[in-house]
Amino acid sequence: MPGKDSLMGFFGSLTTTIIPNPTISTLSAPSSSSLMPSSSLLGFPDELEYLMHGNTLPILDDFIWNSQTSTPSIDPSLVYSPQLESRLQELISQLVIAQDKLSRRCDGDVPPFSEEVKSVLLTVPNLVDFTQLYFDHWHPHSPIIHQPTYNLETVPLPLLFAVFLIGAAYSSPRDTAGLATECGTLCEEFVFEDDEVKSILRTDQGFEGPTSLQSVQAAILVAVLQTWQNGPEARRRMRKKRYSDIVAMARALGYTSAKNIYATGIHPFNWLGYIEAEAKIRLACLTFPSFDTK
Repeated sequence: MPGKDSLMGFFGSLTTTIIPNPTISTLSAPSSSSLMPSSSLLGFPDELEYLMHGNTLPILDDFIWNSQTSTPSIDPSLVYSPQLESRLQELISQLVIAQDKLSRRCDGDVPPFSEEVKSVLLTVPNLVDFTQLYFDHWHPHSPIIHQPTYNLETVPLPLLFAVFLIGAAYSSPRDTAGLATECGTLCEEFVFEDDEVKSILRTDQGFEGPTSLQSVQAAILVAVLQTWQNGPEARRRMRKKRYSDIVAMARALGYTSAKNIYATGIHPFNWLGYIEAEAKIRLACLTFPSFDTK
């Protein structure tokens, strides 16, 4: 079973900063996008704009990203969300297609996408619970996703599935942990054969689409998942193929030169822009030491 020691060995220890609790006020929700926040983000600190124009920018970064602050839990009422149930059925349908392609390419030598996986593992309550487990246990060691803007009802399905499977690994001793392990290769297929990923990899300098960032996040997570728990063959495939794909994606999207213009105090502050820029920087910092093996 995965544990903190193995995760910290992979990513290194965190340093944490204690910051005071801010005063909370209400903001209107931003426009719809893949970074659209969940309802828990409707409260945000009054000090945000002040911080951006002061000399305390490191505190802002800690407030927005540091998992040691009081980040909100996933809304438990989502287990009753018709939209989430619909998304889960869409995910299952797409996974059936991905499994069929994978099975044909590998002459059937792949774990089956069983009815037990569909009915026992892939449920809305599990989706909510295991996503929370991801942010509780994995995220502190690899904070590449901004938790408050991670919306189960809008996030691209490849990233949703990768986050879900890592969270499911922490559900042991429930049967779901073993069922999730069976889905690692299917998740790899689903993520790396996604049209967005293939589009990024087709050119040296890819066009950045609205979900390109989430595609890179998903690719990193599934590569770590496969390296972590699915045996020597999967680890070998990650080293020979997937790591270089991740590096190529990051280079094509320009993440090697990513900058956060909103952290300078010069440009008008846009907090969604700040979060996206910070995510790109974090992905670059993780990608090249961890996956650039050439």
